[in-house]
Amino acid sequence: MPLLHTYINHFPKSEKFMQESVADLLTKSQLFHTSNKSPKIYREVRIKQIHRISDVIVYFSDYRIFNVECKLNNIQECIKQAVDHAKWADYSYVCMPANAYLANEHRGTLIRKKIGLLLWTENNLTEAIYAGHNSAKDYAIRKVVIESLKSNNSQENLFKEKIKEKQNEQC
Repeated sequence: MPLLHTYINHFPKSEKFMQESVADLLTKSQLFHTSNKSPKIYREVRIKQIHRISDVIVYFSDYRIFNVECKLNNIQECIKQAVDHAKWADYSYVCMPANAYLANEHRGTLIRKKIGLLLWTENNLTEAIYAGHNSAKDYAIRKVVIESLKSNNSQENLFKEKIKEKQNEQC
């Protein structure tokens, strides 16, 4: 069996699975925490103003919001999405499988654009490139995003219920 085939088979079956796992890991981890306050985690939030759907949003407060874009492949598209979400987020990240190849050109783009890189396995997230703080936000878009998050408690609660169900199944 060729090495490349073996390498590809270690990727997860779907981006949805990856997104759920990343959101779950972010709920449990201290990755973005600078205080004892736990963040609210949102998945697949539609941002109409930029015609995008954010894969994962980590919300600490109106002044500290992270965006995470998850992709199994097509890093160029993922970087483009993360840059678009940087229009409203304080920090924007690309998340990809830990065993995926990332060209030096893409690393350079992430650093220049202040986009962070998270490397994912089912049980771990590693911050490989730190995201720079985005001070050039579009505050009109940001306001709409924050209002959407605050009015969308059912989505957050639904996600928390799914996590509890998974934990109960494992017991």
